[in-house]
Amino acid sequence: MMSDMNSSRKIWQRCPLYNAQYVMPLNIPSQTYYISYVVGSTCNALMIISGIILNSATILAYWKSSQLRNKTSYFLVMLLSVSDLTVAVVGNVFFFLSLAFTLHGNPNCTTIILHEILTFLTVGMSLATLSALNIERYSCIVYPFFHRTKMTKLKLLRLTVLFWLYSCLVTLCYPVLGDHAARLTTSITLLSDIVITVGVYISIYHAVRRAASNPAQANGNQIKKLQNLKMAKSCVIVVAWTVIGFLPFAIVRSLEASVFTICFLEVWAKTLTLLSSSSNSLLFFWRNPILRKEAKAVLKNPKMLTRCLPVGT
Repeated sequence: MMSDMNSSRKIWQRCPLYNAQYVMPLNIPSQTYYISYVVGSTCNALMIISGIILNSATILAYWKSSQLRNKTSYFLVMLLSVSDLTVAVVGNVFFFLSLAFTLHGNPNCTTIILHEILTFLTVGMSLATLSALNIERYSCIVYPFFHRTKMTKLKLLRLTVLFWLYSCLVTLCYPVLGDHAARLTTSITLLSDIVITVGVYISIYHAVRRAASNPAQANGNQIKKLQNLKMAKSCVIVVAWTVIGFLPFAIVRSLEASVFTICFLEVWAKTLTLLSSSSNSLLFFWRNPILRKEAKAVLKNPKMLTRCLPVGT
């Protein structure tokens, strides 16, 4: 037992914060793991660059186009891009630094703690914004009258901020509750969000199917529903990728990261999670012709950046 404890001290860098212990390996046991860490670091470096470019283009395209600013759904897409830009600038950067320190065999406790807190915080805010977008699409398609009369940008902003605060609470509970309880809390929260999201889109699917099979619908309403369906399909693809990105992390996060294999799996689960956030803007960008047109105009003509702010700012 004593030899195992001494071996653990040599292998792991433990960084305490209140009741939590953030753990990183001091030594990578094989060349296969080393190559995998190098690939993971490279992927995160590329995600930093692509996340900054794509999300910045989406945000600027929104403020440039009056057509985009007049739609509540695009307002939430813009908020999602703001959240994902924060993921790229903060979450991916600190995760990349933590991997780089691990590759050099000299983990830095400050970087590890900042990575754990800021990465989870920014990714959680991105997932919270996506949840608000899902609710807006659900309201628009399943309850269109309620959406037209009650769903305003201010109310959606309040809902998003409420989700952000909950995300902050879950993140900050880690050092307070300790490792085991905080890991379970994170896993349960992610799994619950995935289940709710799937349920929302099952309801959207049934609502659209009922509307499409109703011959009494007017052509104008049909056109409106087709437009909503197209936007909903974009969200469905994002949600599907969110399930792929977050489910492995929800499973691995429930395990103790004191074995290198679990720590290794957590690295790739985090990479998938960060990739799901950085890909949101790419999916919306390529599936939406208006957003794609405006974003391309911004990227092709840098002089337009000075005209992208709304009047009065």
